[in-house]
Amino acid sequence: MLEEAESEKAEYAIKRNAVDAEKLFVASGITETAYRTLLEDFVTPDTEKTEAIAKGIIALVQAQVKDAKAAEREAVLKDMPEPPGGTGDEVDLFLEGFNKTT
Repeated sequence: MLEEAESEKAEYAIKRNAVDAEKLFVASGITETAYRTLLEDFVTPDTEKTEAIAKGIIALVQAQVKDAKAAEREAVLKDMPEPPGGTGDEVDLFLEGFNKTT
């Protein structure tokens, strides 16, 4: 009977931790299709461990997205021709507007 209660307690903890991990993923903007298959691989009855792993995955994904955006921005700027005429101030204003969109 005690073993059964411990098993149910662990099962409940896993379900609770899975929901908490999902909340972290959703709050960070990661889609369900991206994180759903990972949950069963790292969710444990240990709340702190599960949260740490989820936050690590989120940080990794966010870093990859940031790096990809930076690389894309550099590629666009590299291939962009110099604006005709104008002053440096006009170029700076253009780049400022461009930076806001990326």
